[in-house]
Amino acid sequence: MYENTLVTVAIEPSEIPWVKVFTKRKVKEFSQCTTAEKAEIFRILDITEKLMLSYFNADKINIASFGNLLPPSPLAHYGAF
Repeated sequence: MYENTLVTVAIEPSEIPWVKVFTKRKVKEFSQCTTAEKAEIFRILDITEKLMLSYFNADKINIASFGNLLPPSPLAHYGAF
């Protein structure tokens, strides 16, 4: 779906699809991400949230509904509706 030098973004096909953000570097914890990686992850989260608000015509998206998994699993944002 999207890729740059820091991350790869993919959609998980599901009844309610979600966005997965993979860091290019292998890290086990979010705290191990570089400042640039963290900024890119939050930039993608911001874009994803805005798109979800628009697409689903939602009044609110609960940021707590987003989760994460770090490599070897992807960093993923899950939206609950």
